[in-house]
Amino acid sequence: MKRDKIKLISAMTILGTISIVRRNIPYASSVVSLVRGLIGCLFLLLLRLVQKKPMNLPNIRKNFFLLFVSGALLGINWIVLFEAYLVHDSLIERIA
Repeated sequence: MKRDKIKLISAMTILGTISIVRRNIPYASSVVSLVRGLIGCLFLLLLRLVQKKPMNLPNIRKNFFLLFVSGALLGINWIVLFEAYLVHDSLIERIA
């Protein structure tokens, strides 16, 4: 139970600080999304190596189209999210 609360608090803290972090990054949302995706990919590959679990290449090949489309949609989602944070912050600055 305590571990679940820690996970929830951690997730909420990370999600709650995305706007603050994004506001202070001077790069375009597409670049931030690409770097975020690359870091996530490297982390997952490193995790596979540490756990010594082999990649299931036949399943990856079989589901390549679905994996590609879902990855592209996730990237678009991040770009739109980061742009929304920038627009939202600009609107708040105009009102204040």
